[in-house]
Amino acid sequence: MTGSSLNGRDDIGSGKPLNAARELRPPVLMNGAPLDAIKLAAAAVMVADHVNSAIITTPELLAWRFGRLAFPLFCFVLACHIARGMRGQAYVGRLLVLGAFTQPIFSAAFPWSPREANVLITLAAGTAIAISLTGRSAWLQHAVLGLGTFVIWQWPLLARTGVDFGLAGMLFPAALTLVICGARTHALWLLALLFALNYGANRPGGGPAVLGAAIDALYAGAGSLAVVGCGALLRGRPRFLPSYALYAFYPGHLLALALWRAWA
Repeated sequence: MTGSSLNGRDDIGSGKPLNAARELRPPVLMNGAPLDAIKLAAAAVMVADHVNSAIITTPELLAWRFGRLAFPLFCFVLACHIARGMRGQAYVGRLLVLGAFTQPIFSAAFPWSPREANVLITLAAGTAIAISLTGRSAWLQHAVLGLGTFVIWQWPLLARTGVDFGLAGMLFPAALTLVICGARTHALWLLALLFALNYGANRPGGGPAVLGAAIDALYAGAGSLAVVGCGALLRGRPRFLPSYALYAFYPGHLLALALWRAWA
């Protein structure tokens, strides 16, 4: 981590110096034990969701909906790192390398989506977009997020093709980062993309697409806020997870799922 500005710029779309903007940020920006606790919560609901999807013969809708918390929570951790001035190139590179290594395991665990890239690729793209937009003018940020949201609404199936969570998954980290950095008007895009993460998803039991996505987004948003609030109780305590714990955990739990499927 570095304390320097991102991409050589000092503003975050508000015309304020980065240091001044940091002072105005909400107290949601976290580090240390709170972020580790949020990572653990995200990992737990992710495993439950993957077991529900990959192993359970008839997946449970409630378990699937609680699984909607995982991606926003991981994006929150990512946004906190970016807001503090993370070295983006190195982080994106690590995600891409690990994502490429994990892809065959992901395809074995979820054989019905062999052409879909795993979520590490989504997060790598999301990190790059978030860092690129941080420090740009507000109108450009709104234009990119607005155009992306329009594409998702207009062609939902196409927008979900290629990577886990699709285009919404790549834009959500940017909207969340900008909101954390104090761009309050971007909360509109954050809510729209939270809905879009679930719009067109293959949820258990089917049901109305719009209503189902709205309920999924409510679970994801309210649940994530509750987890972040609990994590905030650990403020001031040092981190307790190894630096690369989740880098090992993600492919490891997918490998366990793939082996279980092969054995079963």
